[in-house]
Amino acid sequence: MVVNKKTFILKKLIIPLLLAIYLLSTSSSCKKTPVTEFNKEFPNTTGTWWKYKVYDSINSQLDTITITIVGSAKLSNGETATIWQIKSLFNIVDTNYVYSGNNIVIDYHYKDASTLLKKYIFPLNIGSNWVNLNYADTSKVTLKNAINVIAGNFTESYLIKRDYKSFPGYNVFKEDEFFVPNVGVVKKSIFVITLGTLINQNWELVSYLKRQ
Repeated sequence: MVVNKKTFILKKLIIPLLLAIYLLSTSSSCKKTPVTEFNKEFPNTTGTWWKYKVYDSINSQLDTITITIVGSAKLSNGETATIWQIKSLFNIVDTNYVYSGNNIVIDYHYKDASTLLKKYIFPLNIGSNWVNLNYADTSKVTLKNAINVIAGNFTESYLIKRDYKSFPGYNVFKEDEFFVPNVGVVKKSIFVITLGTLINQNWELVSYLKRQ
């Protein structure tokens, strides 16, 4: 079969041209698609601190609690966590360890990774829910709205409701927490019933400093 010289040259030009157009179009589409960065909304940098006014209606006690990120440490599972130092006017200094991963934040009581206290799953959206300690301990995002606290007015906050009951109902833990992206928890209420213990606290953010 005789191939026309012009047709042959045209095919040699068109095929690379089509390939180049395809590569450019796919490259362009990739550039237009933003890469999701999780946990930018969860402050977890050394030097960041929050000060809360905490009222316990059971004991009629008004406390001031300051939480400061003072450094980092290795957990028992090998992950790196930040050290959250918790100071109260009436209680001894406590320490938690906070791990921030791809789309999850986990709060531990000790360096032992089995001492999980709570979780956050990001990004936060109304209807999002997750399991904390076990399937009887769940958190759910139920509301998104503006909120006004002593520390300021915030146009966007998420209400995270946590509910835990152990059989046959002797231990009850309820927490309503308002979380503001890039700031943290600005307001929450905690209600706890355990054997010999009753807690009913209201927390409100008074001031804070976020380190980059």
